Amino acid sequence: MKFNTLLQEVDLSLEKVFLLRHEDKRVRSGLYQIWKSEPRDFEAYQNSQKWKNRFPEGSHLAAFVVGAEGETLFVGLHDVLKLSRINGELDDPLLGKIPPEDRSLHETKHSDLMRDYEEKLVIEWGAGKLAWRQKAREHNKVILEIRPKAKEEPFPPYVYFLRRLGDLRNIYPSWAARLKERKGVYLLTFDDGMQYVGSATGEEGFWRRWQDYLATGHGGNRILIHDQRDARNAMVSILEVSGSAQTEREIINQEMRWQQKLGTRAKRLEKEAP
Repeated sequence: MKFNTLLQEVDLSLEKVFLLRHEDKRVRSGLYQIWKSEPRDFEAYQNSQKWKNRFPEGSHLAAFVVGAEGETLFVGLHDVLKLSRINGELDDPLLGKIPPEDRSLHETKHSDLMRDYEEKLVIEWGAGKLAWRQKAREHNKVILEIRPKAKEEPFPPYVYFLRRLGDLRNIYPSWAARLKERKGVYLLTFDDGMQYVGSATGEEGFWRRWQDYLATGHGGNRILIHDQRDARNAMVSILEVSGSAQTEREIINQEMRWQQKLGTRAKRLEKEAP
């Protein structure tokens, strides 16, 4: 089955439908999670584009994001009601201040036509993933799956957690919530076998610390900077979850013990850049 078939079933003209695959590494928490938790911010992000990427009034936007398994997941259809051209500074809710440039600003309305497919329909975007904006009449996407309900794998026991750190932008929102609940000791393992032991001691626990790595690759850590390592390329796992009453010093002592257990192939991430 093809996606254009569904568009035609709800009487949409393929000439007026744009397919958008959103994936932006500047958004640390990931656009899938933003769509789930802050839909208005997601729509504001989508509605602001460079002028060359503008959408005509009367067109329709079929929005997709990268899901938790790397799939291209449908998250909604929006009608373009108004198009404006701006040249001043823009304050984007996800990207912050955007310097003055030739931009388009759209007023859109979330359509009811395809709500039943949101977070259930998965398509094959194709090899041109950098071409995030495509016209439906030129690209008839293959539907890989229509799920009976929104899919969400159960969160594993903390000590079984294992993911490529760079993929954390797209994990299930409920998983991010679980990672915010706990502090403790974690391990970064690179493909060459080198390991780095770290600890999450601040607010929002593991999630907040790993978000720092997503932003820069090193999260301000001097050891990773010195070794020219990008944490986003490492597998991240949890070695130990700390008790709710444990102090920061106690968690750091746990980190030190794990480094001793793992031996010379593991380094501690104790020194932070200012």
